[in-house]
Parts: sequence; structure tokens; C-alpha cells
Amino acid sequence: MRGIFELALAATSVFKRADDPPACATSVHMMVARGTDEPAGLGRIGAVVRNVTLSLEGSNYEAVDYPATYVDYTGSVGEASDDFVNMITSYHKRCPGTPIALLGFSQGAHALMDAVCGTQVAGFDMQPDLASTFQSSSKLFVTRALVWTSRLTAVI
Repeated sequence: MRGIFELALAATSVFKRADDPPACATSVHMMVARGTDEPAGLGRIGAVVRNVTLSLEGSNYEAVDYPATYVDYTGSVGEASDDFVNMITSYHKRCPGTPIALLGFSQGAHALMDAVCGTQVAGFDMQPDLASTFQSSSKLFVTRALVWTSRLTAVI
């Protein structure tokens, strides 16, 4: 019984903490944003993350820490998008050359696309695209971005 408790505890320890950054992955590092109104953590897209971590030894992940709410949708997406960019920047500085996979579901997918492509839509936080963010620094290698909404799944 203790083994099950320890596994459950380990499964919940995916939240990004400034004092506890993830180790450099030897396979792929995944950054994940859950969908609207899902509890903090990986959300539905966690099934994909778990399958990848089981299939690719040395892969790891972290969850975007944001409200994921309809109440202030634009603010929530902006916060998640900013967090994606900060996570990518921080991880790339610590672990250059490690492939990064970005995953998002629903509102998390919206935030992921704003982080990657930028946004200049009225009502949302203005944000440059990811290429502009890394234009003057060393190359960033984002291996895949998985955008998963209720009607569309795209691998970029």
C-alpha cells in the first residue's frame, strides 16, 4: 500500500517551482498547459505525457502554473503564455540542446499558440512570437508542439 501512496505523491509533484527546476532531460522535456477549469497539474493531456515518459527513458515534464479559468479568460491565457515563454527561456538556458515539446489542451493550447506565434489581438496581452524572443540568443530546439482542442488536434 505504501508503494501506491508514493506513486500518487510523485504523480502530483509536477508543478513548476522556482526553487525546484526540472533536471535536464536526456530524451525530451515536455511543458504542459491544461485545459479550462481542469485542476492544477497536467489535466487531460497528462495521458500523452505519461505515455511519452514511459516510452522515452530520460524524458521529463513540468506543468504551466496558471488559473485556467473562464472568469478572466484573456488574463488567464496571457498568464499561461507568459509562463510558457519564461519556462522555455529558463529551461533552454539551463539545458541548451535538449529537445523541448510543448503540449496544450483547450485554453492551454490557446496559450501555447500565443507563446509560439505571438499575439496582437485586442483584449489579449501583446506578445512577440517565440522566434523574436530567441533571435539574438543561441538556437532553441522545440521538437514538437501539440495543440489539442475539442475540435482540432495539430502537431506542429
